[in-house]
Amino acid sequence: MSTWRNRFLYMTFCLLLGMIGSEMVIRFSGYSSHYIYDPIYRQFGESDEIPYVHQPNLSNVLARGGAKIHTDELGLRSVEPGKPVPKKSPDEYRIAVLGDSVTFGEGVENTEDTFCVRLEEALDREREAGDVSVLNFGVSAYSVKEMAATLEHRTTSVEPDLFLLALIPSDFDLERTGSVDRWGFTASRAPTSGMIDADSVLKKWMRRSHLIYFVRDVLARATKKRARGFWSDRSVLPSSYAYVQRMNEVANKRGLKLGVVLLGTFMDSDFGVIRSKLVEDGILFLDLSRLPDQFSPEEFNASKFDGHPSALVHEKIAGHLSGWIKTLFQDPSSFSGS
Repeated sequence: MSTWRNRFLYMTFCLLLGMIGSEMVIRFSGYSSHYIYDPIYRQFGESDEIPYVHQPNLSNVLARGGAKIHTDELGLRSVEPGKPVPKKSPDEYRIAVLGDSVTFGEGVENTEDTFCVRLEEALDREREAGDVSVLNFGVSAYSVKEMAATLEHRTTSVEPDLFLLALIPSDFDLERTGSVDRWGFTASRAPTSGMIDADSVLKKWMRRSHLIYFVRDVLARATKKRARGFWSDRSVLPSSYAYVQRMNEVANKRGLKLGVVLLGTFMDSDFGVIRSKLVEDGILFLDLSRLPDQFSPEEFNASKFDGHPSALVHEKIAGHLSGWIKTLFQDPSSFSGS
């Protein structure tokens, strides 16, 4: 009996030693760094279609992608903590940008380098009649469903003149958005996530383990987790496109415009029939889905293991957007609207 006990203790010791060693190696490599973040989310009670938003008035907290961020009084990513969003002045032009982690700027260390801030600076420089404000309503892992609900329930108070909807192909997957736990972390809908209660202390501790994320990714690849399974045939319009139509209808009812920006990544840039459907529906869009072709992977990616667009790509996106907006939506000299 003592022999088996000694073997068990030895194997347990080796296992723990191996786990500790693996954790140190993965931490040193930086592989899982972009998965680690502070509890920055909260529930949103005004709509069942919005499971979580960023907490307001955050200061220098760690967000997904390794960036230290601030949020304003509405919970939007901001250049300074707790920044108020005042009532819009008569000569101010406001743009509300809806999107996911790309819009939020996941992986972009400085908020000033996100395309929302760059766009505001570019438009503000050329507008003579008054200021231009670009409000970043992007939240990581949002699908078009959450974006539509955001447009309806979170943008009214800021009185936007224009809605911009920034999309990547996976935004049409309605299963990609999880929930939020009591700590302020997001909880995935993946089946394996349900093995441990999202609100447990154990789950909170596991979120800080770099090894856990590495193992998760390995298992996902081993089981051939779907990358495009939600929309395997790009010649068929996904049913979730209805949320884009819903956003356009809401914008029209408010007497406003909706512009769609198609963004690609190295992992997926195929929008299939979405382009032709946007044309059919009369929704103006800017196709930047081939933008990754202009960069090497090292230039495009936020980091070695993070495929989100880098600050350099955000600058390029802002440049294209500013020219497009001035041409299609405003009088280039006054930005008075059309």
